[in-house]
Amino acid sequence: ANLAIDRNTLNEAATLGLSKITGSIVPSSFDFYWPAPPYPHDPVRARRLLADAGYANGFDAGEFFCDLQVCSWGEAILTDLRAVGIQLKLRPLERAAFFKGVAEKKYKNLVYLFIGASGNAATWLESLAVSGGTYAYGGYPDIDGLFREQAVELDRGKREALLHRIQQMIYERAMFARICLPARRGAARRRIGGRAHGGLRVLGAVRGREAEGAVRYVHVMDREQQRAEYAAGLRAEASRRFGAERAAALGPIIEDVAGWMVDLATFPLDADEPPAFYIEPAP
Repeated sequence: ANLAIDRNTLNEAATLGLSKITGSIVPSSFDFYWPAPPYPHDPVRARRLLADAGYANGFDAGEFFCDLQVCSWGEAILTDLRAVGIQLKLRPLERAAFFKGVAEKKYKNLVYLFIGASGNAATWLESLAVSGGTYAYGGYPDIDGLFREQAVELDRGKREALLHRIQQMIYERAMFARICLPARRGAARRRIGGRAHGGLRVLGAVRGREAEGAVRYVHVMDREQQRAEYAAGLRAEASRRFGAERAAALGPIIEDVAGWMVDLATFPLDADEPPAFYIEPAP
């Protein structure tokens, strides 16, 4: 499955290529992180491995669970998996219900987690890859043993070596299909004397780095054109999810939402200040 997923295309489509493609489930900014190389996109090899395992015609892998926030990512991943013969049915769920089900280990087959937490490699691995972890579905006795060993190790170098070995084993066994470390998206607007000042501006620094070169600008178009495009996209998505009749009934709400989206995207401008969203690249 790892070889089937085109992570670079996903990255370009969702975050303009500013997310970090990685093979590690641990964020690169965490202590004791081991830099696992990304899995390549190689659908030919993926199909060959399936054939070698006795699934030359692919197989039905059941349901693919995700929360609604990342439904579009889930659909893209599902398309890549189907292309090599792994058939799945997408099951998007409301976020709170989704994570409750994950914690209760209700979902089988494939689960797409989009999570964020503080800590270090040990705390991250404990929740994801060690038996009994919040998001772990089972585990391996040798990995569990190494995790217990690092938990009582007082020497930092030895503990780091143990945690690196755990991450290597997770990578070698392809326990997870890591997609990327996502870039953060947002917008900033200056305020002077308590009043909003015209134009969007990226704040002076992004995580200690100068904003220049650390962001990519996306110029917004004419306000009415922008609103029309947002509304068209929302109507298409509503029709796909709920059917044409329900989408038509939601028309007034869709127009309101499209207007709010434009309000977030466009502002009066200074002559020397272009409108912009910013995207903070993954570290």
